[in-house]
Amino acid sequence: QKRRSEARVRRMPASKGAAGFCWQAVERALERARGANALRDIPTVPRRHGKFVLRLSENLRQKPKLEEASGVGPISRPKRPDPFERNNLDPDLVVCDLGSGHTVLLNKFPVVSPHLLVVTRDFEPQTDLSAADYGACLSVLGQWRGEDGGLAFYNSGPHSGMSQPHRHVQVVPNPPSCYEREVEEAVEGRAPEDGPVPVPGLPFLALACLVDAQSPRAPEVLASLAKRARDLLPPRNPASASPSSSSSYNLLLTTRWWVFVPRTSAEVGPLGVNALGFAGQFLLRTQEERDHALGVQGGLDLVLAQAGVPAQT
Repeated sequence: QKRRSEARVRRMPASKGAAGFCWQAVERALERARGANALRDIPTVPRRHGKFVLRLSENLRQKPKLEEASGVGPISRPKRPDPFERNNLDPDLVVCDLGSGHTVLLNKFPVVSPHLLVVTRDFEPQTDLSAADYGACLSVLGQWRGEDGGLAFYNSGPHSGMSQPHRHVQVVPNPPSCYEREVEEAVEGRAPEDGPVPVPGLPFLALACLVDAQSPRAPEVLASLAKRARDLLPPRNPASASPSSSSSYNLLLTTRWWVFVPRTSAEVGPLGVNALGFAGQFLLRTQEERDHALGVQGGLDLVLAQAGVPAQT
C-alpha cells in the first residue's frame, strides 16, 4: 500500500493524446444511459482469496462471447454484426469522439463503474496498438477521476481472452493489484526509452516499462514496446504451443507503467482469463468456476502461469 501511495504522489496529469475527452462527458453519458436503461449492469460481490479478488455472478452468462466456430481470428473482420461499427453504436452509450480516429463508449455490461471502451472509428484488428491508439488511451487515463487513477487493459489475439475482434481498449478504475509491487520495482530508476524489462518474482512471464505520460513522445514510445517485448521472449517449444498462441498477449497500462504478458491459452479448466486476471481480478460466471478458482491445486498463481508463459526459474 505504501508503494501504491507513493505512485499516486508521483502521478501527474497526462498530456492529451487526442482532443475531445473530458470527465464531465463520462458523467453525462452515465446519467443518460441509466435513464434510458441502456446499461446491463452485472452485479457481483467481491471476495478476497489470498492476494486475489474474485467476483461471482451468474449474470455474466448473458454477456455475448466470441464464438470460436465463427472463424474470427485476430486479423479478420467479424462474421456477425460488429457492435463497434459506427452505424451500430448505441447513442446512449457514446461518451465522446477522440479526434477523428477513436470513440469512447460505456461498456454495456459493466461489472465496475465506470467501465469505458476506447474504440477505433474504423475497423482495425485486435493486434498491436498504434501511437494514435495509445494517445487516445493516455487522454482518458490522464483525466481519470479517483484516488488510484484508471487502468487500461487490452486483449490481443485468440488466446488473450478477447471478446470482440474490432480494436478496443478497456479502461476501469485501477484495482489494487497483487503484482503491483513487483512491477514498480522492475521499472524503478529506468527511463521509458530503455524499453521493456522482465518483471522478477512473478509466476508468469511479464515485461514492464516505465511510462512518462506527460511526454509528447509517449504514444510513439509505447507503440514500439510490443515488438520490443516479443524480441525479448525466450524461444518457444513448437510442440507445446499452437501457432496462433505466439501472437496473443495482454497489456496493462497506467500513467506510470506498461505491462506485457504473452499468452498461450484463453482458458485454464473452466476459468476464462483476460488481462485483468494478471492484475489479480477474476470474474466467475458459474458455481463451477468459483469452485475451481477456490480449490485449484497450485492456486491461481499456477492458473495464470498456465494461461501465460511460466516464469523461468
